[in-house]
Amino acid sequence: MEEAWRGTAWEAMCQNLTDNTMRAGAFQAIEVAHSHLTRAADVCGSYRRELPYQPPGPSDALPHLPDAMEHLGTAISCARQLSASHDGSAHVFSLCTARIGLQDSALLPWQRWAGHHADAADHAATALQRLQSAWSHGAAGSDAVFVMLKMAPFWMSGAGLAGLPGPHAAHQLLDRAGMTIVPSQGFPLWDAWGHAAEQLLRRAADDLDMARAALDHMRRAVIAQFYDACWMLQRRVVS
Repeated sequence: MEEAWRGTAWEAMCQNLTDNTMRAGAFQAIEVAHSHLTRAADVCGSYRRELPYQPPGPSDALPHLPDAMEHLGTAISCARQLSASHDGSAHVFSLCTARIGLQDSALLPWQRWAGHHADAADHAATALQRLQSAWSHGAAGSDAVFVMLKMAPFWMSGAGLAGLPGPHAAHQLLDRAGMTIVPSQGFPLWDAWGHAAEQLLRRAADDLDMARAALDHMRRAVIAQFYDACWMLQRRVVS
């Protein structure tokens, strides 16, 4: 019976280590989303700095946004599955090693394993948090781009025109994200929303950088956890 518990514990840790499909899926989706968000932010920034009377073309940023949001959704889904799989594998391993007394007879490696498990779980939570933040910033940035598209034909300054929100609304949007408008020589209405779109999309890309780093830290912690498990499972319980 002890060998059966050991075998189940070993399978759980191998599954945890080899969750490459979800991990690779998360990294790939993050890379693609980051590329689209950065490109859209660059477009918003370049059009915002255009000279007056040269109509901008924010529609060039638009094709990047649905792809960015789609891949953000994929990354969030992969990160959730990866976190759930890690927690499930750890639960099985903990149960099996407790049944055969390894947590007592191999106390030091067990403590190391538990520490690395906690580290991996924390990094997974951070990655998911940053991905969700990227989604929020990306969605808000997309809304700002749509406002730019609506006002593009008018290319005017001042308060809202034809039901469009004025610069104050753009300031409020950035305030909620902890950012501020940096004035330029452009028209106030266009400038405010262009700056909001650019900054929000760049903040989303920054969130993705942090999510990618957290997932990499998680991967390292999972590897360390696996070696701790190997050391534990090689030991024999002395009655």
